Amino acid sequence: DYASSVAMMLVAFLMLHFQKFSAELMSDWLPLFIPCENADTEVGDNREMRVPNTWCSSSQFLASFEFLGVLMGLASLDTNRSLELNFPSIIFKSLAHEELTLDDLKEFNFPVWRTINILRDPKASFEFRRSLLEVRASGT
Repeated sequence: DYASSVAMMLVAFLMLHFQKFSAELMSDWLPLFIPCENADTEVGDNREMRVPNTWCSSSQFLASFEFLGVLMGLASLDTNRSLELNFPSIIFKSLAHEELTLDDLKEFNFPVWRTINILRDPKASFEFRRSLLEVRASGT
């Protein structure tokens, strides 16, 4: 039908222009992906990574994510083209059903990773709470 033909032409066009499409997809221009927490807080590594925008949950945005999945599948079949997506490993591991680790979290959300590690280590947790009390007591 007509819609399928248009979709196939669009996919063919995008496959010819994967690099430009990837750059625009990862830019601030489109709302689908936002900078990871490390970029927002300016701590940790991989500040250039982007993560799916959880506010993009309408049927239109979900269709866009689904379309991106189709393009990712097509790109994986073509060794001459690739989508250059700046995702942290946690995204790709989730798609591949691989085991996630705290290091995956550290890669894009260092503040949460640090908090988890503080809470897991009683001595570090005590020191952290003590330093917060000292900051509060000094009024800074």
